[in-house]
Amino acid sequence: MSDNEFRNLVINGSCKIYLIYRTNRQIDLPYDALLKIKTQDKTYSYEFIEKEKIDSINLLNGISSFIEKYAKIINNSGCYELENNAPMVLTASTPTTFIDCVVEKEYVMRFGDKGYIVYHIAVSRYTVDSKCIIFIVTVNNAFVPGIVAKNNNETGYDTYKNQEGYVHMTVEQAYDANEEYYYGRRWGNVPYKKDYWPVNDPGVVTISSSIQAGVNLGYSFENGFSLDNISVSQNKNIGANISFGYSKSITRSEPALSVQVNSSNTNICEWYYTYAKDTSETNHLSTNYMFEISNSRNGMFIGDFRLKLDYKFVVDKGWLWQSQTQTGSADLIVRAGELQEIYEFCSGMI
Repeated sequence: MSDNEFRNLVINGSCKIYLIYRTNRQIDLPYDALLKIKTQDKTYSYEFIEKEKIDSINLLNGISSFIEKYAKIINNSGCYELENNAPMVLTASTPTTFIDCVVEKEYVMRFGDKGYIVYHIAVSRYTVDSKCIIFIVTVNNAFVPGIVAKNNNETGYDTYKNQEGYVHMTVEQAYDANEEYYYGRRWGNVPYKKDYWPVNDPGVVTISSSIQAGVNLGYSFENGFSLDNISVSQNKNIGANISFGYSKSITRSEPALSVQVNSSNTNICEWYYTYAKDTSETNHLSTNYMFEISNSRNGMFIGDFRLKLDYKFVVDKGWLWQSQTQTGSADLIVRAGELQEIYEFCSGMI
């Protein structure tokens, strides 16, 4: 079964738990395993990717470890199918950090016995008026070294400690090339970056519209942003009362965190952390990216955009061992409008 066939099966299927996984590298899937929990209200997605080139047995062991990680979520989620075949229900005990987001998905990027990165993507959408929309992409990242996984009785990990790493994030215009040969390429709306956080030295950022000339949409403060009661040209007000709270400051000194935009492409935001000494702990890092798009349909649906993430994770066992640098990336299509999905962009073959 292809990825498209599996996604369509879930979309058209009943409320239950779905799993697809590969048994060897010859199977054509953009991931190694994908778990979906479909309920009446929402579909929760968890994706697993093994970055090291390992044999089929170790690959399946990694997939088994991934399923074990989410078995507790499945068992404790309150999802169940009634004896009379009534739809599955969802209780408030289902773990999620993003109650108000329009679409979310969680990924596990594993590096053999060295550790793994878990990153949870959530997208919030704020319709400002008939002309523009504000989106905030939040990615909660956990850099888990092998020693932490091993101490938590996860199998297949060695005593690698956390040394340093980074997350790079950017949002780009999406396109659909599925029928390009016959009809030409369809494009999504152009995203305009407005703000990003956490940052080393937060200040007030004026959120000016890139779509409506001379219009200020609101302000991004140290502890959130607000779009309510903002005066615009011709003495009109934006027709939205929107606020969103967050912490824009970097509050820890260990690990040290440096934040900047890429010098050659200022749409790319970069967060780099480093420990003063190799550490037996997971580094949790929440990264946020705010942008504006037009509230009108282009060739694709409103709310379709491309999200790129790049990762580096450096671990070390100490003594005579050399540090090990692991890298990975994700190139995703985010559908945060009429469709609520996140999946691989695949050069526009969405």
